[in-house]
Amino acid sequence: MNKITKNSSWMIIDQIIRLISSLVVGIWIARYLGPNDFGLYSYVLVFSSFFAILSKLGLDSNVIKALIQKPFATKNILIFSICTRLTVGIAIIIISFYFYMSVENIESKYIFIASLGLIFQATEIFELHFYAQSTLKRVALSRITHTLLSSTIKIYLITKNHDLIFFIMLISVDWLVFSIILYFFSKKEIKKTSIKKEKFSGKIILIKHSIPLMLSNFLFIAYTRIDQLMINNMLGNYSGGIYASVIRISEIWIFIPATISMILFPILFEKRKKSQNSYLSALQTTYTIFTWMALFISIIIFSLNDEIINLLYGENFKSGAEALLLSTWLCLFFFISILTTKHLNLENLYYNMLVRNLGGITINIALNFFLIQTHGIEGAIFSTMASLFLATYVFDLFAPSSRHFLMLKINAFFIKIK
Repeated sequence: MNKITKNSSWMIIDQIIRLISSLVVGIWIARYLGPNDFGLYSYVLVFSSFFAILSKLGLDSNVIKALIQKPFATKNILIFSICTRLTVGIAIIIISFYFYMSVENIESKYIFIASLGLIFQATEIFELHFYAQSTLKRVALSRITHTLLSSTIKIYLITKNHDLIFFIMLISVDWLVFSIILYFFSKKEIKKTSIKKEKFSGKIILIKHSIPLMLSNFLFIAYTRIDQLMINNMLGNYSGGIYASVIRISEIWIFIPATISMILFPILFEKRKKSQNSYLSALQTTYTIFTWMALFISIIIFSLNDEIINLLYGENFKSGAEALLLSTWLCLFFFISILTTKHLNLENLYYNMLVRNLGGITINIALNFFLIQTHGIEGAIFSTMASLFLATYVFDLFAPSSRHFLMLKINAFFIKIK
């Protein structure tokens, strides 16, 4: 429990700093660029998110499992994972360059520039070593340092009146800076892995289990980000900027469940091996905490809706007030979706995860085609909310392998933490 407390403390400090930075600097960027350029910037960030998910190949959770199960094969597991991610990253860069040369518009140019950071993103694998060992101080310190440095650079660009292209370039530069910082904080542990010589023979199995997870993660990101792409294409960059500013307020809190679930993953994994009752009890507690944490955040944002838009974004973004009112309730679905993904991974239900997210994005796209045209950005938010509700809750009712998930999620609304 002491280790959990220490890890949680470090990661919570990290998340608080990132949350404040994302709010303050992110909003400052939005106000500086204005709805039109901020819409284009957000459009490029969506592709950057897609590239990041694809380059990870769904390896993260499975690499943590492998590191726990085969601690003396740490070096081989890390090298294999880095090489795999680097190969995929280079392939994506080549494809994005080909797309840019074929289309030759400003969007494709910016997307290619943003993709270059994938070369450095592969070093993120070293974080997984610390997650597997539940020693997260170095991870937190590296991310805190990176956040502060990145925020400083963004503020410099704003104060010196730099154009949008510099903010696009910073998307890639950010990954270079982070890889250097992570190496600095991890180099002692990286050297220790050279002692562990055991071969790792599960490479094919690791990839086999990871690809469905990668596809599921990609589909999840797609059906929570597809709105941005469709709004930019159907309504223009201005509306895309209004939507991005509104949805940022709901999505900014995603760091909380993502971090907590990553911290708890090795612990839940061990509990599942030792005691089913202890495992289910821990899961129920986690679902309950996530549910009420999300509801609390949603209620606060809902209550301060108009004040938030006026205070944070100003007059240029005031048309997003109604959309923010609706988007506040997305927080619950984001929190529970993230935890559900970890839960499915713990129980090796990769096909369930894939079908669930495929259904979610299909419903979201179908609803978007009708609702964006008739209700604008509010229609897009409703589409996301409906698809997340169906994929996160309703799907479990019809899937025998995860039907017990639904009871955990329903019981979470009734506070009973053991």
